[in-house]
Amino acid sequence: MTYAVNTLVQSREGIGMEIWKAVPGYQGIYEVSNQGRVRSLDRNMPSRKGAREWTTFCRGRVLVSTLQGGYPSILLARGGKVKPTTVHRLVLFAFVGEPRPGQEARHLNGNRQDARLENLAWGTKAENMADKIPHGTLVRGEAQVHAKLTVAKVIDLRRRREAGETYCALAKELELNESTVSYACRGITWKHVPRGGVR
Repeated sequence: MTYAVNTLVQSREGIGMEIWKAVPGYQGIYEVSNQGRVRSLDRNMPSRKGAREWTTFCRGRVLVSTLQGGYPSILLARGGKVKPTTVHRLVLFAFVGEPRPGQEARHLNGNRQDARLENLAWGTKAENMADKIPHGTLVRGEAQVHAKLTVAKVIDLRRRREAGETYCALAKELELNESTVSYACRGITWKHVPRGGVR
């Protein structure tokens, strides 16, 4: 297994010209480029019907991706089995290598549809989350669909807790779970809202 040594440096190779490499595990069938495109290769496909066997020539072509969860994805076929996969992972595996344990794919410009090598790197979940802040793609606080609090309510809760009100009393008033109020007041949740000395 080959791990990436310096993913950010390695992910800069070949900017400007399209370079193709074999898709790991699909050598001789598919290639992926540093520009985020995938193609099948020319090949002879064996066919059989009863005792009769023949080969059919299949011309290679650039595959058309579809969006799955916002990421360009394609179907890879081999030996009668079809496997869906994201293009950005194919690019990273082919050009950078296997991720280290605990690493995941990062989109450096925040555009999950951009599967070019220069936009990709392996990194930790924490790095991936940190990337979302400058990209403006981190959904937090009241922007979350199921948020029960707002920034104004959190500030008010923290002020009232510092003044001595209990978590239980605050939770009852707002019809919330006591742990929801406690976590918000102590900064375990709503970390992006500045807090004082709440205990």
